[in-house]
Amino acid sequence: MIFLVPNSTTPEWARYKSFEETKNICLSYVRNTILKYRGRFNLWDVINEAHVQPDTEHGVEMILGLTKEQNVELSCAAVKTAREADPTCFRIVNNTGTWSDYYMGRKPSPWQQNVYDYLKMLEDAGCEYEAIGLQYYHSGRDLLEFERDLERFSHFKKPLHITELQIPSSSEDIPGNEWWGGGIGGSGFLWHGNEFTETIQADWVEYVYTILYSKPYVDAITWWDMADPAFVPHGGLVNEDLCPKESYYRLKTLLENWKCSV
Repeated sequence: MIFLVPNSTTPEWARYKSFEETKNICLSYVRNTILKYRGRFNLWDVINEAHVQPDTEHGVEMILGLTKEQNVELSCAAVKTAREADPTCFRIVNNTGTWSDYYMGRKPSPWQQNVYDYLKMLEDAGCEYEAIGLQYYHSGRDLLEFERDLERFSHFKKPLHITELQIPSSSEDIPGNEWWGGGIGGSGFLWHGNEFTETIQADWVEYVYTILYSKPYVDAITWWDMADPAFVPHGGLVNEDLCPKESYYRLKTLLENWKCSV
């Protein structure tokens, strides 16, 4: 569930509202959606990317800019509303830009902050939820730094769900996908070598999944997306024709070996 969304998907009737109006819209959406699907779905991304929302589209704020405190208030109200709608639901607070410099390194809007500080504000506000969602793109980092960043969020003593994870299998350019200066999802930030290849992607998949599986506080991993074309160009585990890449077989072997060793 997404209650604060990128402006390109914000409907006209939800734009340019005051904080109280926005809050009422969001809580009504949370309540009605969970009531509708209660008994069929139990696990919800109740909050998505609130620490950087509302973002701007071409410099235009289609949702009126909130303060950090209002984002926290809205977040706490949303997870509370979710629990009221279904006392058994499992609530996730999902976060983007986990490498916070990709938002905070440019001129951030007044309401934007890094993931850790947002989660700390939720903690200080007594916000109750079941798991933290983290998105990891932008692969041009040593995996020691990846592990260190992951461990920072274990301090909140909540399960971690890696809700989005991806790097490309090719450096071939796809026009129109430039974003954040490194290609969409950081596809231009090399990890090893001079270009992305299927083997480089497979190595990264193997190492990252091994790190994640070693952490008792990591409960779920979602590769985003399974097939090309993907959010990150060439980021799927299978090609557009659904032919598996090297990373698909590498991950398949890992999971099979781990299953056998349990």
